[in-house]
Amino acid sequence: MSMARRVAGGTAGGMLGSAVMAVPILAARAAGLIGTPPPERITEGLLARWGLRLDRRTEDRLSVLSHLGFGAAAGGLYGAVAPRVKAVPQALALGIGYGTAIYAVSYAGWVPALGLLPPPDRDRPARQAVMLIAHWLFGATTALVTLAASRDERPLSRVSE
Repeated sequence: MSMARRVAGGTAGGMLGSAVMAVPILAARAAGLIGTPPPERITEGLLARWGLRLDRRTEDRLSVLSHLGFGAAAGGLYGAVAPRVKAVPQALALGIGYGTAIYAVSYAGWVPALGLLPPPDRDRPARQAVMLIAHWLFGATTALVTLAASRDERPLSRVSE
């Protein structure tokens, strides 16, 4: 399989994975476990840091788009660097590991470093649990879509036909 196909599959998987993450995040928000979802808090914090003020609706849209974009980029990176696997169990294990790494780099790394959310050991335990589960779903989805793309030998231009 070509590198382009793996990156395209990873990118598509990352976007879908970002959307799948919304299920546990929105359920936890509705249950009062996490407050404002982290993607919204991150967007708000970055806009404030840059001195930008937008209306709520625009901020919400930007939050969704930036989360999808981050997921697409992370998925594309997965497609480029992940070892090739041929079976679903291996893809799931690799994807869940990748999702865990994205969670750790973000929530124990750049997000608290920028002062956007507290580090995991100083944050709400429920928020951290929900976000870890959401990132496992992201990784699993990304890996499965990448695997599916690797199994389809048709040219990319003909996949949508």
